[in-house]
Amino acid sequence: MFKNIGSNWLLMVVTVAATYILLPYSLKHIGQEQYGIWLIITSLTGYMGLLMLGVPMASVRFMADSLAKHDYEQMNKFIGSSAGLFLFAGVVSLVVGCGVFVFFESAFPIPPELRNPVRAAFFLVLFYIAGGFFGELPYGIMAAHHDFVLRNALQTITLVYRLLATVVLLKVYPSVASLAIVQLSSMALETTVLWTVIHRRYPEVRLDLRKFEMSTVRTIFSFSLLVLVLTVGFKLVFQTDSLVIGKFLDVSDVPFYAAANSLIIYLIEFVIGIASVVMPTATTLRALNQEHELRALLLKWSKIAVSLSLLATLYLAEFGPRVLRVWIGPAFEVHSGHILHVLLLSTVVFLPVRGIALPILMGVGKAKGAVWTLLATGVLNLGLSILWAKQYGLIGVAWGTTVPNLFYSVALLWLVCDEVRCHIWDYLRYVVVRAAIGGALTFAIVGTVDRYATLQGYLGLGAGGLLTVVTFGVIWLSFVYSKDPYFDLQGACARFIRMRWRSVDYS
Repeated sequence: MFKNIGSNWLLMVVTVAATYILLPYSLKHIGQEQYGIWLIITSLTGYMGLLMLGVPMASVRFMADSLAKHDYEQMNKFIGSSAGLFLFAGVVSLVVGCGVFVFFESAFPIPPELRNPVRAAFFLVLFYIAGGFFGELPYGIMAAHHDFVLRNALQTITLVYRLLATVVLLKVYPSVASLAIVQLSSMALETTVLWTVIHRRYPEVRLDLRKFEMSTVRTIFSFSLLVLVLTVGFKLVFQTDSLVIGKFLDVSDVPFYAAANSLIIYLIEFVIGIASVVMPTATTLRALNQEHELRALLLKWSKIAVSLSLLATLYLAEFGPRVLRVWIGPAFEVHSGHILHVLLLSTVVFLPVRGIALPILMGVGKAKGAVWTLLATGVLNLGLSILWAKQYGLIGVAWGTTVPNLFYSVALLWLVCDEVRCHIWDYLRYVVVRAAIGGALTFAIVGTVDRYATLQGYLGLGAGGLLTVVTFGVIWLSFVYSKDPYFDLQGACARFIRMRWRSVDYS
């Protein structure tokens, strides 16, 4: 598990690094107004991804099952049927996209001088969305083969291309349309490389639309519709705020919120790197009736997720606004900094249950309650964000996200503890109590040092990060994970040091 999770995390580090460079660079070259419009376009068109109907995750599940049984004919039927569904969804997305464009132009004020590049960007994004449906299939094939390391390596190459292409194109043609051109070209390059790799690496794979079967489609839909509801819920929770701000406030305010929210999104993706491995593990344990191991899976990885969430949250709570200042500009330290602090209030609670509890429930086939609760959370998020945006501005939108997420976290925790027969107090005692004490000690120490040293700039923030990690590591080794029944952190560190020591060549 650690190897695959580690490759997922490495990809996230590269993604964050690319975003760190591209966000301020894009703002500098096309301005806050155009970038705000770009965020609205991507948020609005992102909803057309729902036309996937949850097929990617479902197809991975069934392809993996066929591979385990060495039933390559059945696997290729799932591939052919998924390909047919993706192509159909791509065509439908273009038709629907034209209607979305009419809504976009009527709902959001676009300055006359920007209309042509904005329209070009919108339709280029539509083609990117349409092609992206089919582009999901090769990643699904690689996931079914458990080839996460290679898959993530190829995604990293695409990210590097997108970074370089954006830097060059915005220098030559600083326009929102340039961002869309880079996005579309990177998708075309990515899809070509992926299918080339699949053709050479998996000779048993055959992409043949003649293998499209309605019976196979019905099998896929039996699981995918639940995934669809889950996707709708997450989009409502995390991808509607830009639309609310653009509609009820001002498009130039969108980057302030997006800058803070992007840090939260990447923390979520980091924890989801664990979730992608936890879900199939939970499926296996339930199939083998290993309920004790299932309970141990929840407790062990929840504590790891809480620890990682706390580490990131503690650093951002102390240094986050200054990071935004150095990263983007002085104005973002104030506006985005306040938003970030509000969003962080729910992050440390939401991340572990999203990253561990939800995939366990999905893996054991008991996710209905969690999925519909998430949908209700998204609807509540949308309603509160609209209501509070009118009264309190950007901070109101942030609270509209934070409050529902806290309620959802509590509900999801109760559902998963009930399913794996883990008393809620046992969960809190093992996962939360020591971690909360350790987090408070870490924050007190780091805050005290920062109060006297006033860490600023790249070097100061780097020193603050090092101080946070070292303090956190000492407290977690000596207290939080002391004599832990599920994960011997001290022993793991000792074994790692011995391994590295022996690998050193002293000759």
